[in-house]
Amino acid sequence: MTRVLFVRHCHPSSAVSRACPDPPLSSLGVRQARAAATRLDMRAARPRLVSSPARRSHQTARIIGALLGVEVSICPHLSEIRGAGAADQASRDAISRRWRSGDRAAGHPGGETLGEALTRFAGVLCCLVEAYPNDDLILVSHGAFVAMGLLHLCEHDLDLLNTSGLVHGATPELETFPCPTAKLGRVHTWNPESVNLAHPAPFL
Repeated sequence: MTRVLFVRHCHPSSAVSRACPDPPLSSLGVRQARAAATRLDMRAARPRLVSSPARRSHQTARIIGALLGVEVSICPHLSEIRGAGAADQASRDAISRRWRSGDRAAGHPGGETLGEALTRFAGVLCCLVEAYPNDDLILVSHGAFVAMGLLHLCEHDLDLLNTSGLVHGATPELETFPCPTAKLGRVHTWNPESVNLAHPAPFL
């Protein structure tokens, strides 16, 4: 059985927008990444660290990698659901509600539908599990991509994810079979320590 530890990138310095499509981490985000690294250091015996190319994800991964003593590999297939960053907040909220309801045809104009994103999620996870069968995979990615992938492709009913999304720096852990298929396995745990209800966690 393969262990996959997801990390939602930590708090960025600004919201993702057309004006700022690739923000770095804020000072809060740096602290969150260090805390996530400490948790992961206790959970990953043979870490293999792979990140989305987005700056906020790669910076999160570098902080984690520095503590764990591992290099960071970049995988563009771990990027956020495409098109979401170009939308205004009202449009994001409307599409998020449709995604959470299971509407696989929903997507932002010019971007991916939920169905397309879920296919990408399953595909990249299968490829990485096959490529590194003896490692503990640590995948640094994005809130909507990871949350929707876990909600729709896992066997568990993840009510907390469906209610609140993944907070910045959250570290859900997936137990999967040698090659994940339509049902990827089950979520073993996801870290509630990074939940801070004073800081809402929009998907991006």
